[in-house]
Amino acid sequence: MTISMKTHRIGIMAYPQSLRSAVYGLIDMLALANEVCAQQAFDVRVEPVERSASTQSRQRFSAVVLPPARDPTYYLAPEPALLRWLQRQRGVLCSACAGAFILAEAGVLEGCTVTTHWGLEDTFRVRFPEIRLNTNAILINQERVITAGGMMSWLDLGLELVAHFASPLVMRQLGKFLVIDTGARQQRY
Repeated sequence: MTISMKTHRIGIMAYPQSLRSAVYGLIDMLALANEVCAQQAFDVRVEPVERSASTQSRQRFSAVVLPPARDPTYYLAPEPALLRWLQRQRGVLCSACAGAFILAEAGVLEGCTVTTHWGLEDTFRVRFPEIRLNTNAILINQERVITAGGMMSWLDLGLELVAHFASPLVMRQLGKFLVIDTGARQQRY
């Protein structure tokens, strides 16, 4: 009997000034998650796909990730084509750190509570006063939207995606392998 493998495509947006360590780190983390799924006989696979901001296709993803950025130039003024593409996505929309600005600019955060880096709080509140912001949280999962706080919170976001698409058991095993704390944390510390 053949078991059907469920594949979830995860689009990781390598937009201008985004952290390459986050883009490549997420790709590596998700590839390792597939190894853990295979070892534990889970019939789930996550397929990370690096995408640039200017080359979106009509492709749909189970999730789209906007990683942190080093410089505000792009995330404060993202390309309209990227914003339209994000609006058409039906999967989970995710951001780490400054990526939340792009989701907010796309208008996809209505009714959500989100987080971003604590140092960006004032700028975010001025630009998007209608969006509920909680910078104490390192990760907020609103099912359709998952946001993570600090620049290295892409690690928390990656683990959350593994728990979401595979299982919390796979996420904890992956955390052990990578020596990453999988417990709940906060930014306010």
